[in-house]
Amino acid sequence: MDCAELLKRIKERDMDAYLYLTNVYGLKLYNYLNSRLGDQDLVEEAFQKTLASFYESLTAQESQDPIDAILCTYADQTCGKIAGSDVGTKKKKKKHSAAANIGFAIGIVILSAGILAASWVIIGLLMDMNLIPSADLGYEWFNANIAPWF
Repeated sequence: MDCAELLKRIKERDMDAYLYLTNVYGLKLYNYLNSRLGDQDLVEEAFQKTLASFYESLTAQESQDPIDAILCTYADQTCGKIAGSDVGTKKKKKKHSAAANIGFAIGIVILSAGILAASWVIIGLLMDMNLIPSADLGYEWFNANIAPWF
């Protein structure tokens, strides 16, 4: 389907033409937006808004521009609205919330405790097999107070 026919059918609200547009130009548009914005959430939002504004703003006047040029124009406008004036120059950094930072710290503490406990068990097993010299690392207390519960 050529550009003029596709635009004409889209203007007539032909959903098959709109689906054709998204199938043929969708990946190209998505990659273009990704190169401009870099953040997947923003890219997906811009993709939807670009296609919606393109579809809604078609008027009766004929356009001689190829479809991808028209879509890029709408994509640039959408990027400008979503990301502000720094589009294409910097990728936006995600700001981490305090909850995410606390969650990360808790994860590190749990991981450290797990590594310490695993090391303690492995050292105890190596001492039982006489592969390393015996030393009391709290095993007598553990065997007397905790092990009977298991």
